[in-house]
Amino acid sequence: MTQPAPETQKSPLVASALSAFLPGAGQIYAERTLRGASVMVATIALTPVYVGLAIWLWQVVDAAACARRDDAASPDRPS
Repeated sequence: MTQPAPETQKSPLVASALSAFLPGAGQIYAERTLRGASVMVATIALTPVYVGLAIWLWQVVDAAACARRDDAASPDRPS
């Protein structure tokens, strides 16, 4: 009769490092393939949204900074 193969322990450090470089890779390493694949797909789908939000936020802050710079450079502007 064959015995099941002993489970190998997975390193949390390796799983974290893998996920830091490729989201979902740590879960796949830890043998949670469906969860890892879901994380990968979600990351790919949401990255443009996050990048778009970051650019939008930056441009809002930059517009205010530009206005402050222009006001400071032109003391003869009416208030």
